Amino acid sequence: MNERLRKAMIIFCIIMLIYAISILAINSYNVTGYTVKSTIPYEETTIFLKYKESLGSAKPMLTEANFDALKSRFIVTPAASSRYCQKIKFVDTGGLIQPGRAELYNNKYVIKFIEYNSFFEYEFALCDTANGISINLEKVPITFLGQDFTIVSQEITGINGEIKLLMIADPLLSSIGTTKKLEYDYLGEKHTIENIGSYVQDGSRIANLRVDGEDVKLKENSFAMLKNGLYVGVEDILMTAAGDIDDTVYFYLATNTIQLKDNNYKDRSYYKGGAFVANEHIPDSSVRIIADYEGHDQIKIKSINYRLRANSVKGDIYVNQGEGIRQHLKKPEGMLTKWDIIFDGYDTNSESYIVKITFGESLPKEKVEKTAQEPQEIIRHARENVTQEEIIQPGKEKGMKKDTKILIYTITTIIVMVVLIVYLIMYIRKK
Repeated sequence: MNERLRKAMIIFCIIMLIYAISILAINSYNVTGYTVKSTIPYEETTIFLKYKESLGSAKPMLTEANFDALKSRFIVTPAASSRYCQKIKFVDTGGLIQPGRAELYNNKYVIKFIEYNSFFEYEFALCDTANGISINLEKVPITFLGQDFTIVSQEITGINGEIKLLMIADPLLSSIGTTKKLEYDYLGEKHTIENIGSYVQDGSRIANLRVDGEDVKLKENSFAMLKNGLYVGVEDILMTAAGDIDDTVYFYLATNTIQLKDNNYKDRSYYKGGAFVANEHIPDSSVRIIADYEGHDQIKIKSINYRLRANSVKGDIYVNQGEGIRQHLKKPEGMLTKWDIIFDGYDTNSESYIVKITFGESLPKEKVEKTAQEPQEIIRHARENVTQEEIIQPGKEKGMKKDTKILIYTITTIIVMVVLIVYLIMYIRKK
C-alpha cells in the first residue's frame, strides 16, 4: 500500500470515528415529553419629554390604546362574566429628564428615577366593578402584563383577611402512565417525573408522583411546590379496573410563577414586599388585592394593583442613552414580565427627549418538539379569554426503534475504532 493511500484511509477512519461518536451521543440523549414556549410579541411606544419633564407628567397612563399587551378581555365563568382592563401608571417623580452626574455621564442628559420611589403601578381590574361585580378567577386563564397566566390558587387566612394568589405562566402539560418515568427538558433544565401509582382515599383520586426525586401526593385539580421551586399540579386522573392497563395522570409543570400577597383584602392600602416572581422575593414591591369572600373558598377578585420602587446598588437610577431601567434594578424580576423603559436620547426634529416603553420576548406559547410516544396530551390555552383545547398527537419515530439504532451506532463506532487502531499500528511498524 503506497503512502498516499495509507494517509487517505487514516483520514477517512478519523472522520468516520468522529461521525459515529457524534451520532451516538445525539441519539442516546433520551428526552421525552415536550416543552411549552411562548413569547410576548414585540411592541413599543414612544414618549417625548422636555427638559425636567417626567414620565408621569408627559404620559400618566398606558392602556390598550398603546399596547396589545394591555388589551382588555372578557372572562366568562359559570357564575359570572365581565371584561377586565389593564393599565400602567407612572407615579411619583420617576423618569425625570436632567443632566447626569459629571463624573459618570459627562453632563449628558439622562432619565432619573429616585431611589425608593415607586416608578410605575400596574392595575388589573374588572371593568364593571362599579356595578359590584367580582369573579372567582381560580383556574381562569388571564393575560397579565402581556403574558398568559392561570391563577391556580387563591387563599384567605387570618383574622384580617390575608389573601394570597399563585399564578403560573403557560404551564407544561403532559400525561404519564403508572410506573412510567419521563424526563423533560423544560425551560433549559432537565426534570424527571415518575408515576408511582394512583389510589382512592375518602372518595378522592390521588396521584403519587415523584418529581426530581421528591415524592408528592396530589388530588385532582391540586398542586404543590417542590423544594427546588418547581410547581407540579394534577388536572385529572384516569383510573381503570383492568390490571393490564395503566392508570393515566394528566399533570402540569411550571417554573415561571408570580405569587402576590396582601395582608387585608378588604382595605385599600398596599402591602409592602408582597410579591415573589419565579420564587424570587421582590422586597421593593407593593401589592393591593381587592376581593369579596363568600366562604367555602369562594374568593372573588375585583382588582389587583402592583407597584415597584426604584432600587439599585448605586442609589438613584440614572438611565443613559440606549439603556433600560431593568438593567439597573437589583431585582429586574420585579417588572413581572418582559417589558422595559428605555431612554433613546435627544430627537432634533421634535426637540424632545425620547423614552420608549417596550414589551418584548417572554415565556411560553408555541408548541415545541415532542419526541415521546406517550398518550394524547392536552394544552389548554386562553385566547381572548376563551379556553381552547388542542390535542397534541404523540410523536412517532420512523424506521427502526431507538434502542436498535443505538446498538448499531455503538457497534459501528467500535469497528471504526478497531480499524483505525490496526492501521495506526501497521503505519508505526513500517516506519
